[in-house]
Amino acid sequence: MKKLLILISGRLKHLSDENFLRIKDCFNNYDINFILTPWITENETIIKKFEEKYNPLFLKRISQTKHDDQIKKIKFPDYSGSIEGFFYNWEGVCKGFREIDNYCNENNFRPDYILRYRSDILPQKNSVFSIEKKLNYNQIIIPDRYHWNGINDQIFLMTFKTIKHFEFFFNYVDSHIRQNRFFSGEYIFYKFLKKVNLIPVFNDFNYNLMREKFFNKDILDETLKSKIPLRDHLEIKLNRIKYKIRNFNDVFILKNKRNKYQDIKID
Repeated sequence: MKKLLILISGRLKHLSDENFLRIKDCFNNYDINFILTPWITENETIIKKFEEKYNPLFLKRISQTKHDDQIKKIKFPDYSGSIEGFFYNWEGVCKGFREIDNYCNENNFRPDYILRYRSDILPQKNSVFSIEKKLNYNQIIIPDRYHWNGINDQIFLMTFKTIKHFEFFFNYVDSHIRQNRFFSGEYIFYKFLKKVNLIPVFNDFNYNLMREKFFNKDILDETLKSKIPLRDHLEIKLNRIKYKIRNFNDVFILKNKRNKYQDIKID
């Protein structure tokens, strides 16, 4: 039975039975262990509740870094998302991968796959996260939805060896900023994958993100409208065309708008 480690890092947003049980059902043919790497600043009571629910292989609290200097250098930000949130999200993911690598080396443990997951993900019932029979070192499995300006970075799966690539993630982010590229989370993930020669393998896994309230984009000041450099705009357009071609039946026949209506409100 293949071994799968599921990483939940950074902020622990929602303690949900469905989040826990449905992802386990997706991988019922695998030996699953959860890894929790919450922020040091996370509420101790919340951490304990997550620990009781997920029964992680290990839990390691991680520190946060200030990213103000990097943020000040960004010339073309995507105002539809939080730039600070981008940095904290990826700091949590990369530090989580590092803790997994350290644990596996210290304990002579070799999982087959690593899944980046979030506590606010709600897998749809009977949705399966399919894996190729043999996933190569240079491949990464990503649901073919919610790509926005690039490639979905909310949930992805790869081999254990592949996490080594993410040691260089923030080196790429610094380069992206220096080149005055469009600063959008999904676009940066797309460009990073190209930089390190990781090939996306798309599957049909379907899910929503749980929200206690929705963000009203209509309240944004018009002066904060995102400006996209032409070279990035063309690349984003090309990606959207490729997405529609890959999903021709869903987009043009069934008219399923799979890149919309991601958030689901919870009490």
